[in-house]
Amino acid sequence: MRNSILLLLSLFIFSGCETPPSPASQPPKKLGTDAATIYLLRTPGPGVLITGIIKVDGFEVGRMKHSTYGIILVTPGKHTIKYEKPGWTLESGDSATVECQPGNTYYLVYGAHMEMTAFSTAPGGVAFANRGNIFPVPEAEGKATMAKLSHAFSYGEKAEAP
Repeated sequence: MRNSILLLLSLFIFSGCETPPSPASQPPKKLGTDAATIYLLRTPGPGVLITGIIKVDGFEVGRMKHSTYGIILVTPGKHTIKYEKPGWTLESGDSATVECQPGNTYYLVYGAHMEMTAFSTAPGGVAFANRGNIFPVPEAEGKATMAKLSHAFSYGEKAEAP
């Protein structure tokens, strides 16, 4: 009986359904000619097997792994970009708020690193966690970093100028 419960619990924890978010809950995909562009770059580092969930203002717009980038078009104004880790990792990602000007381009990097979270004198008493943070980089650095990465997703369509 105990083995059956452990098996069911393991299946529950390690299986997951990825359902696409409801289209009604998404930010607009069709934007005006004044849309701003945000490049989110996920540099190589810890968490190689983790696919991050990318959210803009709380709504999922794409997913990405390490060594990839996403292109996000947004309306001018303040937006919160979040790199969220799946719940099974028991870790959080990070977010950044960007004040987007009409037609401007922004480069954000999500960089992950290992961090010691606990220490004890018991054998194997050191615990580490995969932490990450989002930070802006200048255009030249963003373009150079992006050249080494693969495209993961694009969100939004910019209207053609009349």
